[in-house]
Amino acid sequence: MRRVLIVSIAILALMASSAVMAGEQQVSDRLLEILKERQIISENEYAELSDLADQMQEDQNSVDQQLEALDASISEYLAKEGEDEASVAVMHKKGKGFGFSTGMFEMYFGGLFQFQYYGLDVDNGRDTNNFDVKEARIQFYGKAFVEDFTYKFQWQGDGGVTLLDAWANYKVCDGAQVRIGQFKTPYSRQALNSTGKLALFDRSIVIGEYSTGRDIGVMFHDVFAFEEGEDMAIEWALAFVNGDGTNVNGNDNNWLGWVARLGFYPFGFVKYGESDLANTQDMKFGVAGSYYSYRNRPSGDTDRTDGIELDAVVAWSGLYATGEWHKRKTDMAGDSSYKDSGWFLQAGFVIPDTEFEVLGRYSRIDWNKSRTGLSSTSGWQLGVAWYPGQEGHPFKALLAFGYMEVDEANGAGAGSGSPPKPTYDIADISLNYGDTYFLRLAFQLDW
Repeated sequence: MRRVLIVSIAILALMASSAVMAGEQQVSDRLLEILKERQIISENEYAELSDLADQMQEDQNSVDQQLEALDASISEYLAKEGEDEASVAVMHKKGKGFGFSTGMFEMYFGGLFQFQYYGLDVDNGRDTNNFDVKEARIQFYGKAFVEDFTYKFQWQGDGGVTLLDAWANYKVCDGAQVRIGQFKTPYSRQALNSTGKLALFDRSIVIGEYSTGRDIGVMFHDVFAFEEGEDMAIEWALAFVNGDGTNVNGNDNNWLGWVARLGFYPFGFVKYGESDLANTQDMKFGVAGSYYSYRNRPSGDTDRTDGIELDAVVAWSGLYATGEWHKRKTDMAGDSSYKDSGWFLQAGFVIPDTEFEVLGRYSRIDWNKSRTGLSSTSGWQLGVAWYPGQEGHPFKALLAFGYMEVDEANGAGAGSGSPPKPTYDIADISLNYGDTYFLRLAFQLDW
């Protein structure tokens, strides 16, 4: 910067001297004319001196042009230097974490922390009270080289460190993107919702049973409108994956699994996440369906599994409602096959002019009894969520009460052992121990 200032001062001095020299040229021309008129110099001497003066003027013009070019170069350099300094920035976005940008690259660092207390009142007397770190995650994501190239890496701590996401995504054109790596497969709206944006801190038991989760492969997808500015939106996705689940490189058979999703939103796309914290004034809703087909799942005794789901969502004036229906067919390694299904309904309403939302959900799975020894598993959950300062999901608390009922639980492994960690609406506990009342108090930080 010091060098630039010195050069700039020199340019100003030269430009000033150039102006002075231009005035001196006019004086010298007039002096020659006077000398010639008074016959002090001859015509030949006048001509020679005039030519010399003209040459000096041309030289001066050349210098002026060089000075102008140098001045333009310095100005361009200073402008670019200012742009480079301005492009390097440290930033924070609510719910996205801390990040920095260099113009060409952008990276955010974020995390998710969930802490809960839960108490269980189990019919067989295996009651428990427990504190639990439900979620502890870190992630890096952003863009690189161009605006359309994005990436994400996410890890979860759960008695160790587990890689959840590792993908790169490129927007090929309007309406089409491609993603490679390990990612959430496009099956079920609630499964695709971020864990940090779940209103009741967990997903339905139906999602715990039927979701295809994360896998390794390639996915083509996007959300687009037919015309720019048009509210109506279409969501589509098609993924080809190994079908072996998270962090399993390679394929255990000769078949790739595939997952497809198609959604329609007539009044504008409803972003993934739960709760209408934005208080949507113009009602938005959408319907979607997903399908998957896998061969030889890691369980070892299945030949093929096919699943289909339908889901719907509504957001309007603080109301958020969603529901899903799932059906699955499993072909065993022999000639037998079985079918089962499940569904859930969930709704939440943000009380006007408050920081609170009332929530409710009902879930049910109808099992194949010959396969599981169960007739059904069902349950309900009621809760109140608190969003301090109306900041939304990044900081919130939940008080919830619920009941899980297992019909004919004798075939579900009921018996001894410690209650397992509740992963999906305390479904695992219910499956192992029968009918269960539960109380949950949970807190979340998402940055």
